[in-house]
Amino acid sequence: MLEQPRVRKLVTKWRARDGQTAQVVATVVVDGVIHGLLVQPTWYEEYEADIEAHGKEAERLQDERDRRAEADAKARLGPLVRKLMADPRFTAGKVGRAKRLTLAEALFPDEDRTVLGEVVDLAESQHWLATGR
Repeated sequence: MLEQPRVRKLVTKWRARDGQTAQVVATVVVDGVIHGLLVQPTWYEEYEADIEAHGKEAERLQDERDRRAEADAKARLGPLVRKLMADPRFTAGKVGRAKRLTLAEALFPDEDRTVLGEVVDLAESQHWLATGR
């Protein structure tokens, strides 16, 4: 996984601080007034910045993986979607997801039901986009 070297680097950098107190927070109420105290060592802000940067990078990498997976799925499922939409039964009479899923199962008997669900969802979305219905 791409993130493991980054995680190891982050852990190695901050290992020397392992077990040290990072923050002390105290809150008291005196005569109806809330008093608060926050004490943290000088290194803690850099630690938080490193953790936040790592989180943002991990999120960016996950978003990139998700976009690639979605693009791959669309490319892989595209021919099935087009064939399903081309069948006149796709829009004939009263149609709904269940009937379209049944049609997809008949057209593509070797495909997994989860894949067929994705095909139907994509076909319905593309049909709506093309026709407004």
